[in-house]
Amino acid sequence: MKQLHLKIVGLLYAFLVTSCATKKFVPSEDWSELNGEYYAYSESEKNEVGRNIISLLKNEHNHLPTSFTFEAKKDSAYIYYTRKDSLKTTTERIPIEGKRKKRFIKQTRSWSVIPFFPIFARFDIHILRFGKDESGNLLVNVYYDNSGMILLFGAGNSGSYYYTYKKLDQVQLTRPYFENGKYGIQNKQGQKVTAPIFSYLSVFENGQADIEINGKYGIIDEEGNFIIPALYSSLFLFKRWNRPDVYIASKGKKYGILDKQGKELVPFKYDNIEGDDFFRLYLGNKLGIYVPHQVHIPAIYDSYYGKASDDSFILVFKGEEGYMVDYNGYEYQTESAPFNLFRDFFNYSLKDKNEVQRKNIIYKPNYKIKRKLLIEEEDINQNTEEQNVSKEGKIPNPSEK
Repeated sequence: MKQLHLKIVGLLYAFLVTSCATKKFVPSEDWSELNGEYYAYSESEKNEVGRNIISLLKNEHNHLPTSFTFEAKKDSAYIYYTRKDSLKTTTERIPIEGKRKKRFIKQTRSWSVIPFFPIFARFDIHILRFGKDESGNLLVNVYYDNSGMILLFGAGNSGSYYYTYKKLDQVQLTRPYFENGKYGIQNKQGQKVTAPIFSYLSVFENGQADIEINGKYGIIDEEGNFIIPALYSSLFLFKRWNRPDVYIASKGKKYGILDKQGKELVPFKYDNIEGDDFFRLYLGNKLGIYVPHQVHIPAIYDSYYGKASDDSFILVFKGEEGYMVDYNGYEYQTESAPFNLFRDFFNYSLKDKNEVQRKNIIYKPNYKIKRKLLIEEEDINQNTEEQNVSKEGKIPNPSEK
């Protein structure tokens, strides 16, 4: 009886998944109608780059192809694409395996339904469907459900997304072309704007594309003009909704930051740069902070802990001694007190918005004791530590100084 119950629930769920996610597919008797060479990025309603089909199928994100070939025969279907790395160029094949329906080819990548209603349920489902839309384009549907529930409480996520891929002769975009192991630019009319001279060329987004020449990276426009010259060992566009877009770049083993026009915002002197709401700059065993177009805190600190709730102060440490730095480039000594359960948890309205809690200690700035930070301090600090290393063979612990 229990097995029958599980089968019935599974069949009902499968019916709902199928019926709700296939309306955009057009019935097809001959899948070879879809055969041809396609642009590898899905159609996008906005001025954005769509989803690359190889990223969709293989969860890859680096050096993705700009085109692929779909080939369907009587009993099989495949996607072919060119993979290029620093050593060789190869042709890869991805089989489209699954059940052939009237409207689509269904590929079930995972299917796990554990129903014990109304007490417990767990779903782990990932389905791909391949077919054509009413315009004859290749249409890919991704359905997933990773969720669960216990009694009335549920968590997880699910969704159904469609991606439309057009054949190359129907795509009116400036895009890369591939010839003799190199990439060039082809305009909207299909004319070659540049010779194939790039080792790598990304798709164009907002009129710009990433390029690689002789192991160096830069940015060009749709005419092949350099926006950022190919001088960098790495070049990564960092996007944050509340900050301007910038590039984290490297020259050899040193990192810096550029704006979108290639202007240097942070010099190439740091051993590593990490970013989230702001950038952490690592120099030797010290850490600094950079907020684009706001403040550059020198790398003189041993660690960073967190921000105040009103986003105006950042808690940093020299050894075990805490300091607050603000976005105007000032360093404040701190006042600290043990965590108070009533004040700091139950009565949030009494809390100072400039406080930061670390472990069981509350830190807040002492507004009477502050100083203006100078970026030159990190060079003095670095020179001092290099001298200590040469004399003692190691960098001493801050508590030992």
